[in-house]
Amino acid sequence: MKIQRRSFMKAASLAGLSLLTPVTYESVASAEDQENFQGFDGPYFIMINLIGGWDVTRFCDPKGLEHSIDPSKGPINWGFSETEIINVGTGAQPIRVAPVDQYGEFFNDYRDRVTIINGVDCGTNGHNQGERVTWSGTLDRGWPSIAALIAAEKSKPLEIPVPFLTFGGYDKTGDLIVPTRLQNMSAFTKVTAPGVARFDGDTPITFHDDFAESAIRQAAQGRLAAARMNATLPRTSKGLDALFTARLTEDYIGRVMDYFDPAAFDALGNGRLDQLRKQAMLSLTTFEAGVAVSANMAFRGWDTHNNNIDNTTGRYTELFTLLREIRQMAEARGLGDKLHIFVGSDFGRTPYENATAGKDHWAVGSWMHVSATPGGGRGVFGATDAQMRGMRLKSDLTTVAHDDMSGEKVTPGLLHNDLRRLAGIAESEFAAAYPLEGDLGAPIFT
Repeated sequence: MKIQRRSFMKAASLAGLSLLTPVTYESVASAEDQENFQGFDGPYFIMINLIGGWDVTRFCDPKGLEHSIDPSKGPINWGFSETEIINVGTGAQPIRVAPVDQYGEFFNDYRDRVTIINGVDCGTNGHNQGERVTWSGTLDRGWPSIAALIAAEKSKPLEIPVPFLTFGGYDKTGDLIVPTRLQNMSAFTKVTAPGVARFDGDTPITFHDDFAESAIRQAAQGRLAAARMNATLPRTSKGLDALFTARLTEDYIGRVMDYFDPAAFDALGNGRLDQLRKQAMLSLTTFEAGVAVSANMAFRGWDTHNNNIDNTTGRYTELFTLLREIRQMAEARGLGDKLHIFVGSDFGRTPYENATAGKDHWAVGSWMHVSATPGGGRGVFGATDAQMRGMRLKSDLTTVAHDDMSGEKVTPGLLHNDLRRLAGIAESEFAAAYPLEGDLGAPIFT
């Protein structure tokens, strides 16, 4: 379906995406370049950042009414007992989930693709540090997110225009790649479509005819390329990077629009779930167009210091509705067996409620992977003990006590090392520049 540039730009703005893209400066996107453009054919990665810290005892690490760290503070889980916990999923160890209705439809359809890792020790209960370690694998500052690392490595041989999309969350790049955001659509349109005077509906009305417009653009791109090659000051270079790449991306935006459905996008509202749907739709559109590798989705509302049960129930309903719809949209676009989804958060939440029926920060939490491969789900690995401490994991993927040194502490770094293997970048130059501690020597996601 061919649509006008303005529809896609408006959609991207509403989804909170702002554009700044990487490019090779020795050339511009000529008509021949675009015709020969191969695009990226997967696998693709969506990282869903649950911002705030999720209560995994109400999902994949339930304990029930019978369990409490401190009886004076009440049970770990109000509302259900140990005997009501449900077994779902596949693998040697079926996933145990809290008996909450919203999980049913998703697991009925996709249980064979799901892997859960419990007892993930983030080593912090601070938000900034938690986001950083969860999505980069380390507490060290400035390290790239896994989505950026994958996009940087996979896009190198293809020079695709927008390899890493981000809607928020931890999206540092380590200067390996420039992220794509579309938060200021007015400024973006002025930069990428300087020849447009106004729009008549979806039709652009330009200052010049097509021949003059093409000549002007080629001259402008030539000047920018020359200026970029001659820039010596870092600040000047970065500024020219931004301008050059924004203009170049216009040449490829029509390719994205061929896969974009403006009517479906415009039918969505402005609530939290619809905003997430917009993020997903734009991510999948760029994947199908072959111009992106990975996307960071930002899902806020998980910092439940008050009224934890009601708030987490609402968030989980939205999360599993979203996951099911992402899978359905991916399948409809022919991407179902090419898309990996990872879900994680800053950390977990305390095993007990505070004075306002909320739960506070707890360093130990969980991860979730929805595999691109049918039957790629491996059930559950890792666990927490009765004190909600992360248990260690042995190379045969069995758990041992939290202080049993025959096993490895389950950290984000350990999981990232295996995630890098899944993405095929573990031995890459970029991964070598950012080594991580912790490795079982056994596959978890693969």
